[in-house]
Amino acid sequence: MNFKCIKLIVFLIFTLAVTKGYSKEYNLYFFQGEQLEIDDIRDLSTSRWELYKKPVFEDKDHSTLWFKIEFNKLESNTYYIDIPSIFIKSSELYLNNKSIKQKLGRANSFTLKNKNEPVYLKVITERRSFIPVDIYSETSFFTHISNKKILYTSFNTFAFAIFFFTLLYYFQHKENTYLFYVGMMFSVNIARYVAEGYLLLLVDTALINILLDHLTHFVVTITGMYFAISYLDLIPEKAKRMQKVVYLNLVLAAFTLVPYVITTNSWYAFLSYCFVLFALISIQVIAYSEFKSSTYAKFYCIAFLPLMIAGIDVYFFEKLGIKSYHMNHLQYRVSIVFEMIVLSIAVAYRGKAIVKENEKMKKSIQNMSTTIADLAKIAAEENKSWKLVIMQEYNLTKQEFVVLENILKMKKNKDIADELFLSLNTIKFHTRNIYKKLEVNNKKQAIELVEPMLN
Repeated sequence: MNFKCIKLIVFLIFTLAVTKGYSKEYNLYFFQGEQLEIDDIRDLSTSRWELYKKPVFEDKDHSTLWFKIEFNKLESNTYYIDIPSIFIKSSELYLNNKSIKQKLGRANSFTLKNKNEPVYLKVITERRSFIPVDIYSETSFFTHISNKKILYTSFNTFAFAIFFFTLLYYFQHKENTYLFYVGMMFSVNIARYVAEGYLLLLVDTALINILLDHLTHFVVTITGMYFAISYLDLIPEKAKRMQKVVYLNLVLAAFTLVPYVITTNSWYAFLSYCFVLFALISIQVIAYSEFKSSTYAKFYCIAFLPLMIAGIDVYFFEKLGIKSYHMNHLQYRVSIVFEMIVLSIAVAYRGKAIVKENEKMKKSIQNMSTTIADLAKIAAEENKSWKLVIMQEYNLTKQEFVVLENILKMKKNKDIADELFLSLNTIKFHTRNIYKKLEVNNKKQAIELVEPMLN
């Protein structure tokens, strides 16, 4: 994939992410703080309704929010209402005191035909969170859907290309970093789909979707840790330290989910998110410690910076009701694309560096092998020359020298005879001749005389 293609995809994703089909054909109000039913809500005074300007933060678990939609001008025959959140336990739309069934094929989404009367939307939350409400006219809805299809097609095509080429790198270089990278980016994308509520199409249970959201973040943290260890080529001491901190925080995060499942108190879920964040931050801290000395660490830190900021915003500040800017799902995709582009360049850069290092190592080994062969040849020649010197100086026959070599190895006459397939008497005969020519009386003297010459 060339650089022009990457720029085009990023431009499309960014353009679609910052635009949203939005209609001014209605006014949207909300009411919170009391558990009221539809009869009470219809009689509620206008002064108690607040104008909806941004997602409403509900700071209690299992609470009820009401939304009122008043249409100003009826330019569309159909309107589409969507609540894009996995933290909704149930939702119900009312018109003239009658409930309108969901017709968009997914949880917390409704189709509404053109009506003059106010429409009321009842939302029951599973846990404390921001509650967004999107309303589209027929035209803006199909524009939104078309843009979304273009975005996700572009994004998925880009992601598939990244995974495909990374796997090719793996099979070419057999470097585990590529596998860890694919695993991490795959888990990041799955986590995004869960956070965007796509599993609600399969499992219409808020608690299960929330637990799956936690699980995907556990997997992202673990795969991210192993990718960091491999990509940054951390020394064993730092790698073990990172693993201990990450696994400790994930174990604590898992334990805090148990009381959440039992009590459904969202503060336990918030604490679990905090432990996951601590684990992710610990990975980044170790990466930043390598920033000055490693080019790989520079790539890594730059790539993860947007996602870390978004993660702290979503899983810490947002859970506390602090939200300066509300990013939609498409804008989160932009940060993922940015991360994938930077990390893909970084992984490719590392791959080229490894190839160069391997080539250098290969040449070094070849040179070393040549040197060792030359040294062995020289040693053999020197050893051979010493044998000739000893044989010539003491007028030893070839057979006598072979016997002498075995004597120098402190072998007994019987062992020498067995090894050379000679009789014991023949070995004794050769030994006497050797002693005579060396002018020594025993093996010890023979060894003391000849051994210094061999060294």
